[in-house]
Amino acid sequence: MIADSDWRNRLTSVRAISHATSAIAISHARAYPKADFYEVWDTEDLWKSPDVIISLAMAGGAPRKQLILAVCAVARLCIHLVPEGENSPRIAVTTTEEWCKDEITEMRVREVADEIRPLVSEIATAYYSSSLTTSAARFAALSTIDMVFNDTAAYSVVACTERTDITLPNFQIRDTMRKFLPFERPAPKKVTYWQRLAEED
Repeated sequence: MIADSDWRNRLTSVRAISHATSAIAISHARAYPKADFYEVWDTEDLWKSPDVIISLAMAGGAPRKQLILAVCAVARLCIHLVPEGENSPRIAVTTTEEWCKDEITEMRVREVADEIRPLVSEIATAYYSSSLTTSAARFAALSTIDMVFNDTAAYSVVACTERTDITLPNFQIRDTMRKFLPFERPAPKKVTYWQRLAEED
């Protein structure tokens, strides 16, 4: 996946989505004024903050559905904490993933979102009043479906995942996201003998 060459300027527009985390991403970029996107992307400090990864991925031009799949994968790291028989959180993640893979329409996603919305409000109240592991895991999974309609939901998903008491190491979240966001430096263009001669002239 090739990064957008205008990624530094794009960070400013991403900042409108999430002011705090994008401000951190901007500070990372400013710390390496001469670095290109790939050097900043591979900076170890960056990967300690999953929400900053989201901001930089948006600025780098990651395909939206690819980014959503990455965040869904993060939610799945703690979905086992949701009690058996409670299907809505798992349905939310699965529905979102199916939409990203063009297996269902956005209208179908809206129908599912409307069905689980009452549960989202109920769990949100529990989540913000405590740091209960189960509530955080539920909210992380349920929030995935909101990413189809609102980019800020991605930040909620990773924040909830981090608040679960399973203490996910940063590298696990990082490596999970990297699988879906394979930014790779493009190979240098091959210059033929005749092109070199033309340049020398």
